[in-house]
Amino acid sequence: MRLLHFDDTGELVLTDFSGRTIPPYAILSHRWGDDEVLFEDLVYNGYEGKTGYQKIEFCAKLAVQDRLQYFWIDTCCIDKWNLRELSKAINSMFRWYRNATKCYVFLSDVSVSTATDIHRQSTWEASFRASKWFTRGWTLQELIAPESVEFFSSEGRRLGDKRSLEQLVHEITSIPVKALQGCPLENFSVPERMAWAKPRKTTEPEDSAYCLLGILGVHIPTSYGEGEEKALRRLHDELEATSTTLSIIPFSRNLQFVGRESQLTELEAKLFGDKQYTTIAITGAGGTGKSQLALELAYRTKRKNPSCSVFWIDASDIDSLHQAYSSIAQKLDVPGWDDEKADIKQLVKLYLRKSARQWLLIFDNADNENLGSTGLSTPRSANLIDYLPQSKLGSIIFTTTNGDIAKTVATQNIIELQEMTPDSAQMMLENHITSSVLTSEKQEMKLLLGELSYLPLAIVQAAAYINIKNITLKDYRLQIVQQKKEALDHFADCLVVGELTTSDTKTWKMKFVQLATYMRDVFSAQPTRRFVHGFLIFGVQMQLWVFDRSGAYSSQKFEIHQEPQQFIQVLVGYTLMTAGQLGLDTFVQSDGLYPSVTLLDPVTRKDCVFQLEDFPFFKQPAIVCRGTTCYRTTDGKHVVKFSWRADKQRSEVDHLTEAQGI
Repeated sequence: MRLLHFDDTGELVLTDFSGRTIPPYAILSHRWGDDEVLFEDLVYNGYEGKTGYQKIEFCAKLAVQDRLQYFWIDTCCIDKWNLRELSKAINSMFRWYRNATKCYVFLSDVSVSTATDIHRQSTWEASFRASKWFTRGWTLQELIAPESVEFFSSEGRRLGDKRSLEQLVHEITSIPVKALQGCPLENFSVPERMAWAKPRKTTEPEDSAYCLLGILGVHIPTSYGEGEEKALRRLHDELEATSTTLSIIPFSRNLQFVGRESQLTELEAKLFGDKQYTTIAITGAGGTGKSQLALELAYRTKRKNPSCSVFWIDASDIDSLHQAYSSIAQKLDVPGWDDEKADIKQLVKLYLRKSARQWLLIFDNADNENLGSTGLSTPRSANLIDYLPQSKLGSIIFTTTNGDIAKTVATQNIIELQEMTPDSAQMMLENHITSSVLTSEKQEMKLLLGELSYLPLAIVQAAAYINIKNITLKDYRLQIVQQKKEALDHFADCLVVGELTTSDTKTWKMKFVQLATYMRDVFSAQPTRRFVHGFLIFGVQMQLWVFDRSGAYSSQKFEIHQEPQQFIQVLVGYTLMTAGQLGLDTFVQSDGLYPSVTLLDPVTRKDCVFQLEDFPFFKQPAIVCRGTTCYRTTDGKHVVKFSWRADKQRSEVDHLTEAQGI
């Protein structure tokens, strides 16, 4: 939690109290305006000219009068570009308001012209009743959670507090007086509490669900962009789960899930086997459906074993892990979970180790063993292994694109996903397309699925596009073919590939698949390219990648605002790389007429020069296998084959030489 204060020189200071004792503080409740002071304004000192700065001065002045050094305002104390931090803040908001010593409500649409009018309620009661503050979704918890709530006019004049105005506030909001007086919310039914928010509005549709989290005492990760209906469905799912088994699964069940039955059967057979600790890794290239398989397994486990707690953990970086473990600790009501100085990781591990009930942890996106931090509030690095609890009643599932990680965390219990079978891919596409597929379109569907490489994520994206644009399968396939033709020209001279989005984890996988698609286009346009550098920028985070013919390899994510030097070094590094460092073809020469290669004759041990035709007669722009490109020599007597292998594999020419000697 970050808090504001003015230092002795009058400078506004933002202090991060994560991992430290939080001092007494005041908190502001208000409606957002068009010119608020934001987190980035404080970082870059660009706030004093903004209209919202007056609210900061207003809150600071009242805090001083109440002998409070620190205060909190939602507009500028949360880095809203960091979606993980935003999710954590939204789930912590009710507690932050509840723990505040004072809550000041600034009513921008209630005016009291003179000080004497304050004592004459009739002069301002009408505007007070009509204030839009009482119509907003987020102000519901800001009214209920704090013990002390004071109301102020737009001029900063105090109108009264929650206790002195409770009857008037009750008449405006229909909230029971006992709830306004601090009666435990558990004494009110869930439907009753939800009714308090029904007439209220939110700017973002998803906030109609998120603003109820504290009121209902539940936790769900936020996902802006999912829409109001899906957010409310997840909220109801969590309420239902809370009333039965203690679990956290941040995604609704995919009712259109098909295929992978053999893998599901194998996974279910391995879970909780012989009452011993079990770890299993689901591995495969991006877009093959690892997370969807794990999600289906999670819901089947809950259905078949209702007493088993299931917790979903984003293991892409240390910030996500820390947030997930904080959520688990809160859900399980682990003693000390709300202590800012507590070691949440150790609390959760100890609790699960001693738990008398079965539990399943799903570590999604576990692509790196050593995890870096992308935020401000958690340690800079940690090891994934350190987060793994052990118990005879526990099992852990990992999803990863990294085969080495799979071997480290699961040894022999590894399930590798390949592309879907044609039948399963066809069923998936049919399930996701709103219109029925005609018999005459079956062949067209097979061609389209081939273009999509039978990747589940690509199939889902294609179906969504077809539904939105209301086009035929053939039209969509022809668009892909045309795009690939254009890509060959577009990527012929490409050196580095990047993908940019303002969103965060919700679209990360789709952006990764898009990046991988671009890489295939580069390999198609540059058939002898060895590897390609790439990067993803999502929000203010950046992750570096290298794609070769056998797979994708990534660095840790880092936050651009916090590590601008690394960001600049990356960009400069790309521009200064040599042809070899960029993975460009450095072994094919040209004499002005034909490209040529110089190869060592394995028999004579002498160099031989082979002239090649201009274009390969076969090429495989693979990312998940070695990949092959074949040229005929101009004399028509030989074929020169380019193939790429992992460092630990023997080269193909070694195998051929050995075979000739047999």
